[in-house]
Amino acid sequence: RLLSSESSKTKCDEYITRVVALERRSIWGYHFDGATSTVLKIYTALPSLVATSRRLIIEGITLSSPSQTLRSQTYESNLTFVLRYMIDRSIVGAGWISVDGGKYKVVPPHKQSSHCTLEMVARCDSVQGVASMDEIAPLRVLSFDIECMCCDGFPQADKRKDSVIQISNVCYVQGSEHSSRDDDDGDDDNDAAMKMKDENNNNNNNSSNGVV
Repeated sequence: RLLSSESSKTKCDEYITRVVALERRSIWGYHFDGATSTVLKIYTALPSLVATSRRLIIEGITLSSPSQTLRSQTYESNLTFVLRYMIDRSIVGAGWISVDGGKYKVVPPHKQSSHCTLEMVARCDSVQGVASMDEIAPLRVLSFDIECMCCDGFPQADKRKDSVIQISNVCYVQGSEHSSRDDDDGDDDNDAAMKMKDENNNNNNNSSNGVV
């Protein structure tokens, strides 16, 4: 059935690459004694084979006779490929990550494909989440708002009369002292000016520093 699956049009020599037996406890229901059960962690050659394998296990696998059809419940089989990787590597959204020393390559500026200050290439198994760091990364944030004039309803970009009459923007460094709301005096215009001033001073005084 794996061979005939429509989701695995890209054929490979080995569909199930690895099976590992683990002791785990289900989060469903109440377990007073904390007993664990043996579960099988199945690795597939392609992400598209996960859904096919899940269906085979739930519907049942017939061995030598129909009376020997084996069925089982599956766990974490509906996770996307990216989410599965993040869970395995302890990576969370907007969190910190670490890369093993000597196992990454810095991309030269003329070959970068993003607008990041620093761009690196590393193997997927060299990247690991850092749970002990909860500081806010010094990310540069540009917030903008556009005001338009329109005669009827909501402004439309393809209407010549719906012109843009004002564009405002605020640039600041997330996690800096001026982005904290603890000492907010209510003067948003002054705060925005201070943020832009500090940004310019930092660029002039520390031109070699980068934000990752």
